[in-house]
Amino acid sequence: MKYLLLTLIILTLFGNVSGQKIEYSVSLNSGLFSFIGGGIGKTTVLEEGANSEWIKAKNSYGTINGLCHGISFTLKKINKANYFYGLDLGYEILRSKENIGFWARYNGTPSDIQSLISSDSATGKVFLNNSFINLNPFIGHRYKLKQVYLDLIVGVDLGLWVNASEEISATTYGGSKFSAYNSIAYNYTSRHIDVDIRPRFQLLMKYKKFGIYGGYSLGITNYYHNKSNNWNTILQTRFIRFGVTCYI
Repeated sequence: MKYLLLTLIILTLFGNVSGQKIEYSVSLNSGLFSFIGGGIGKTTVLEEGANSEWIKAKNSYGTINGLCHGISFTLKKINKANYFYGLDLGYEILRSKENIGFWARYNGTPSDIQSLISSDSATGKVFLNNSFINLNPFIGHRYKLKQVYLDLIVGVDLGLWVNASEEISATTYGGSKFSAYNSIAYNYTSRHIDVDIRPRFQLLMKYKKFGIYGGYSLGITNYYHNKSNNWNTILQTRFIRFGVTCYI
């Protein structure tokens, strides 16, 4: 409710005021997304049930960048001095990656792993896909260079978590192949945050009706918060963003 209220407050600021103009644009977003913090790395273990009834990654949070995609709609209000404020609203799927270096088969369930049955070295990868509805209130300043406009933008991403999934593909040293898609991943991707808060810096270049942009976001939300463990560590997100936009 508080994020909806914030959105409504921002939108009320777009009333007509003399000497100001409003821009509308649609953007296709992409970028490189990953996690940083304690307890994770570039390699994880592939875990499997005794009769292959379940397959999962021991840790889905990857420090390797995954390619992301999304779409957003932007309202921007600019005054005579070329200062502006606005709101970007979109939907995006942010993907991180981790390599698989080992395979292990266990008795038990995904949440209650028991005795080890067999193991082998392995190669492969696991992608963690987090879906968000993203609100980005921002402020900035526009610089004009002949027919090109440069917008320097500072804001914050309020990523409203929607769901998470896990994509796995691996091959053991012995030649066994594994693949899995877990729509609700067993261990680390179950819902345990509501909003991923990421301060965001962005530079946009506009020419006529089109623009390109690049930005960087660093999350301040701890993904280990409210989990059932007692780890005294912090797990955060980072996102190198780029995309194209069309003004309407």
